[in-house]
Amino acid sequence: MAHGGKRENAGRKKGAKNAKTIKRDKVFAELQQRTMRVADILFESQLSIARGEYFLFRVDRNAEYGHRVVLITNELTMRAYLEGRLKNIESVDYICIVTKEPNNQAINSLLDRVFGKPTKTIDVVSGGEPIALLKNTRE
Repeated sequence: MAHGGKRENAGRKKGAKNAKTIKRDKVFAELQQRTMRVADILFESQLSIARGEYFLFRVDRNAEYGHRVVLITNELTMRAYLEGRLKNIESVDYICIVTKEPNNQAINSLLDRVFGKPTKTIDVVSGGEPIALLKNTRE
């Protein structure tokens, strides 16, 4: 009886995956499906982090009742104010309060998803001269 060496039809078939790889792929697919189901919610959450939290108040001045502070909930009015299109008038002042600053990492992440990651280049020089790449010596 021969010991060692190659045995016919022994081992995993060519192209077949390990049991561990199959299990990992199954878990990954399940997580991917769960994430896809809540993608809108996740995007809105990240967008909220990227924007920060703003509260816009309107202060109405009136001779009859003095000052009245009103929280602005209309998104178009808030957007107009933040873009500088909403001007104060004599009897109204707007006050914008930022409770949470925008997160630059979240902004970059969103922009990278929409426009793709910007290409990054590294200029490698040695004493002002480019470094020559080594040729493969096994040719």
